[in-house]
Amino acid sequence: DAKLTRPPAHTLGWIGFAATDGAAEVFFQAAQPFQLTQRVEGGAVIVSLAGLTKLTRNVKRPLDTRFFDAPIDRITAKAVKKARARKGQPGHPAGVEVRIAFRAGTPVSEGVVRTATEKDGLYYAYLTFAAAAPAPEPAASGD
Repeated sequence: DAKLTRPPAHTLGWIGFAATDGAAEVFFQAAQPFQLTQRVEGGAVIVSLAGLTKLTRNVKRPLDTRFFDAPIDRITAKAVKKARARKGQPGHPAGVEVRIAFRAGTPVSEGVVRTATEKDGLYYAYLTFAAAAPAPEPAASGD
């Protein structure tokens, strides 16, 4: 049995990704609960994790997901400082910001959120993104 290493307090310890039947699930792991908010910005969903201020070394690397059968291309995370709202830009508290970039031509929408403290004693927030609907078949003309 490998010993579980708990991430330090206020640190995003892991970002995970799973692709299933064209859908995608992204999850975030930390030692304690945190607040998750999301917004659509261009071709991406921006996820803010309030209550977390640092990243483990591995989480600083982008997650390249373009080779999976899922609507997501890339996931990147960074620690952000508090910012006041400005013209055209919403303000945000200090925390961790995760950018989930979608494939070109894929409809972008916020994920369905589920949170849990799992058997390992760590807190997880899960975001599920549905598979893109197939393009409708062109109607046959009945001439």
